[in-house]
Amino acid sequence: AAFEANLMLADRLLLAGDMDGAGKSLVAARRKAGTTADIFETSSRSAMLNFYAGKYAEMAAEIGECAANAPDGGITNDLLSLRLLFLKAAAAGTIPTFSRYAGGRYALRRGMEAAGVDSLIAAAADTLSPVSTEAARSLGAFWRGKGDRNRALAWYDRAVASHADTTIQAAAVLEAADFRLVELG
Repeated sequence: AAFEANLMLADRLLLAGDMDGAGKSLVAARRKAGTTADIFETSSRSAMLNFYAGKYAEMAAEIGECAANAPDGGITNDLLSLRLLFLKAAAAGTIPTFSRYAGGRYALRRGMEAAGVDSLIAAAADTLSPVSTEAARSLGAFWRGKGDRNRALAWYDRAVASHADTTIQAAAVLEAADFRLVELG
């Protein structure tokens, strides 16, 4: 019960913008973790907290913990993709763009739509960064969730065209195709 209570508290504190409090709650949850699945859960949440907070070395370490404690022997693609995107941004010298992307995702999670969209637009504008594709995909998903088909399609198309790296571009192509198939028939 204490484990779950600390996870719930961490989620609420994160949504309220209290990253320090959320981090302390996750540390308390980890102390109460009884299984590798529990450790995986705290590590995945800690990875996202560190992503939002701009603590990228800590994010990478938590993703490593997730890999070591994944209940089914696997790890979520989202976490691995996030770590790979960070490594690509670091190699390209575009960590500030990665930080804008993180800020935009965090703002959207907290319900701060205007700030989140603005931050993601700024990240998408840096077409020399591998982050631009992911920022555009995030905007496509946001507008899709809002039911704005025209904006969603425009951002998915921009994601497809935004970066020459085919490993980054492939996910954008698949998401744009899914949108066209599901939403547009």
